[in-house]
Amino acid sequence: MITKADIEEALKGKEEFVKIDKLRRFLISADNLEIKKYILLSLASINESKGMYNDAIKNLDAAIDLSLTFKEKKELAMKETELWIKARQFEMADKGL
Repeated sequence: MITKADIEEALKGKEEFVKIDKLRRFLISADNLEIKKYILLSLASINESKGMYNDAIKNLDAAIDLSLTFKEKKELAMKETELWIKARQFEMADKGL
């Protein structure tokens, strides 16, 4: 079973694109919803920092699907709307609201 500590240790000191690759590999073998959501949100964060907004949105959307509480879904949906705006896809941002 993969833990957050295992993931953080594997990513320590790595470049962003190496982190993306490692996180994708962890996602394949993750067997826990919370770990999958953690990986997806980590991927979204890295993608956003690199200006890869469409990838960030895709990962954030998948994390929303794994969220259990309405509050968390709402918070993540607001973040997704922000990313649509950063990606200059205003029509999609309007649909999210």
